[in-house]
Amino acid sequence: MLAFVVGALTTLLIGGGIAFVIMQLLQERDPAGSGSTTAATSQTDNPDRSPADTSPPATSGTSSQADSTDQADPIDRATTAAGWRLTKDDEPLVIRPPGAEGDAFASCAASPSTFVELNNLTVITDSNHGSYVADGQTLEYMNCGENGTAPSSGIKLLDGQGIMGSVQKRNISPAECRDAARQANLPNPITIRQIQDDAVLKKNTGICVETSAKNVVLLWINRVDAHPDNHDLRTYLITATQWSPESS
Repeated sequence: MLAFVVGALTTLLIGGGIAFVIMQLLQERDPAGSGSTTAATSQTDNPDRSPADTSPPATSGTSSQADSTDQADPIDRATTAAGWRLTKDDEPLVIRPPGAEGDAFASCAASPSTFVELNNLTVITDSNHGSYVADGQTLEYMNCGENGTAPSSGIKLLDGQGIMGSVQKRNISPAECRDAARQANLPNPITIRQIQDDAVLKKNTGICVETSAKNVVLLWINRVDAHPDNHDLRTYLITATQWSPESS
């Protein structure tokens, strides 16, 4: 019996010793005791290593902020109204300032100007103040004289029999827009200083114009971009709606 107990103890001691030696070898091989996980963990914990950049790659080229129409959600307007035809619905227009301050010599005849023809909703940017009579334009945007102080500077309604006024809502009927235009509550011209100060033309406001052809146009301002490098003038991103009277 004693021999059996001694044999059993000897076997346990020998087995335990072998296990101890194996554990020592494993600890020396992998001190953290975590196998392959150690390498990944050490990369994350290293303060000198930056994490992977997961942001999307940069795209090449630039886009002009003023080239975007930034058009608001379109209004679901009725295609007909009593006595009116809806001829243009939320047409995007970009009305940019003239590229330079014009000389007041000869009544600003050669001053760079931007023209807006409201009867066909077109914008002409490469023109001059002296051309508007022949071209029959409706609105002119001009910066002439020192600090834009020449009498015709600003945004001016050129149509001799036209009229314009401001509105505060975009979903408007042709008769309401015509009536707002006839209130004529906008200065003519809207001066360069008023443009620079955003005193009259602001985002989410509109201009209603009744032209000499009796068309009614709503110019809704979706965005206003400033140009500090061009006398702090403004670009207006517009959606234009036009109605024509049925009798015309």
